[in-house]
Amino acid sequence: MTNLYKFLYRLKLSEENFNGLFKCVKDVIEQGVSDANSKINKDPEQFDYRGARAIFLNSSVKKIFRRRIYESSELQSVKHIRSHGVDYFLINGSFLLCFKKMDKKARVSSFYSKRFQETINGGKVKYSKKMLDILGELGILKPLPIFFTGYVLDPTGRLENIFLVNYKLGKIENVVSLKELFTPDLFTINEPTVTENQKLVTVKKKSRLAANY
Repeated sequence: MTNLYKFLYRLKLSEENFNGLFKCVKDVIEQGVSDANSKINKDPEQFDYRGARAIFLNSSVKKIFRRRIYESSELQSVKHIRSHGVDYFLINGSFLLCFKKMDKKARVSSFYSKRFQETINGGKVKYSKKMLDILGELGILKPLPIFFTGYVLDPTGRLENIFLVNYKLGKIENVVSLKELFTPDLFTINEPTVTENQKLVTVKKKSRLAANY
C-alpha cells in the first residue's frame, strides 16, 4: 500500500475528497509563502530577528486558508480551532490539520520541543478548555489524530517542497509530497483521458470496418 492510500485510510477520505482538500492546501501554501516573501523582501530589517520570518510565513499561510474556508462551499465544514497558541483545522470531524514549517526530512520546526514530542509519542494531547468545549458541542469526546502539512524552504527562503505527514510512536509514519502529487510532469501533461482513449479505439475500429467493405 502506497503512502497516499495509507493517508486515505487514516484520514477516512475518498480519493476525490482528498484531492479536493489537499490540492487547495498546496495552492494556499504556495500563495502564502509567495505573499510573505514579497513583503519580507521589501522590508528585510523588520524580519531580521529570531523567529520573525517563520512566524510571518506561517501566519500568511493560515490567513489565506481561513479565507478559503469562508469562500469555498466545499470547505465550509472545516472549523478553525486554537489551543495553547496552536492553530488546528478540524476536517470532517475526524482529524486535525496543522500547518507547520518543515525541514527536508519532513520534520516540523518544533520537532524537538517537549510538548511536540509528547504529542507524537502518543501522549495525551493537551487541548485548551475552549477547544474541549467546541469539540464537546460537536459530539467529539476523544482525542483526534493530528496530521501536519508543511512547507520546506531552500536557503534563499523560496518554497522547495510541501509535505503531508503523520507521526506514530515518535517517528514519521507516513509522508507524501503534495508538491509532487499535484504538479503535472512529462508523464501526466497532455495524457489522453479514458474517454479520449475510447474515442481513439472506436475510430480505429470504424476504419478497419470501412476497409473490409
